[in-house]
Amino acid sequence: MPKKARFKFVNYDGSLAAHPHAERKGTLVLPSRTPPQWRLYWGVGRCIQGGLTRYPIEVEATGPSSCRAVIRDVKDTSVAASLDLPRNAASDVQAALKERESSTVAAGRRQLASGPPAPAPTAKPSFDRVRYLGGIPSLGKERYGPLSVGSAGFFIGTVKYIRILMTDIKSVEVTGEAPKTDGTVNSKQRTAVAVHLKSGEVACIEIKKTTVAEVRGKLAAVLRAAGVPLHVRGVAAHACGGRARPGTH
Repeated sequence: MPKKARFKFVNYDGSLAAHPHAERKGTLVLPSRTPPQWRLYWGVGRCIQGGLTRYPIEVEATGPSSCRAVIRDVKDTSVAASLDLPRNAASDVQAALKERESSTVAAGRRQLASGPPAPAPTAKPSFDRVRYLGGIPSLGKERYGPLSVGSAGFFIGTVKYIRILMTDIKSVEVTGEAPKTDGTVNSKQRTAVAVHLKSGEVACIEIKKTTVAEVRGKLAAVLRAAGVPLHVRGVAAHACGGRARPGTH
């Protein structure tokens, strides 16, 4: 049985649904176990994993002692995530992967690839100029940063981000001021998003320079796929009250 292999990585691009958020650095681990799999770690207790059967790792050299790894979904090859290994030669990573390869893995990949094609993935909704205003004590203080929304949930920030899992969300509420008559959005315009959790807590998020229609349009498909209701309310009835200051209709 091969030994556990560890490789330091940088620049994970956030393209996997299990973790739809970029990470600057972490560790790629190839455990010594069956079935063969990989794990990505960043920070204490934060990781995702996948089987090498459905999510094999392709390695290409970027220099004499550096390479890039691409994790691709065999069932839907348009889904792929990349990360860089700046201190590991491609041959070393490929050798570690080959140790874990087997005829069973290869057969499983062929079976997955021969199945009906998966629907093309939709782009993950994302917003800049976002502020988390509070509402959930466990998430800490206010935070600024980009917001991305995927099947796994809401993610705000960059490296030290706020995460709201989709499985914990009961409903999402959106409100804000109407755009100008010419359709333009001014720098002071805001849309407020209230994420209602099943626990009864409400996460209050403010998105600048957006309209209700824009936010609703981006969120509708992913929330519908997750079975999470999306509501559009009047400003006065918004769950975040005055904290979001979205203006008036």
